[in-house]
Amino acid sequence: MTKRRSLDDALTPEEEAFLESKPVPEPPQQPQKENPPMAKPALKQEHFHDADPMDQPPLAGLVSLNTRIDPAISTALLRASMERKIRRQPKSSKTEIVGEALAQWLKAHGYLQ
Repeated sequence: MTKRRSLDDALTPEEEAFLESKPVPEPPQQPQKENPPMAKPALKQEHFHDADPMDQPPLAGLVSLNTRIDPAISTALLRASMERKIRRQPKSSKTEIVGEALAQWLKAHGYLQ
């Protein structure tokens, strides 16, 4: 049978000092590097106050979109994506298919030009 250790044996000196409310000596301070100021802001703030969102320049790249959809739509989307990949057709990823369908809906309802 192994001898059981007490919790005190497992504590570091810092943990013991904390539990006993003793002041812990602080580690030596290392010099901090100064962060250089930005030369220019990435976007001017006036773009966000009075401008119409439709007048904003398009963002580069893709953004994440999370939503809940009917399981039948999800299954059909997966099937369409896989079949298009097998046939090596363009726009075969789920992202491309959903993006194209959403863009068509937004254009049809006047939200996208």
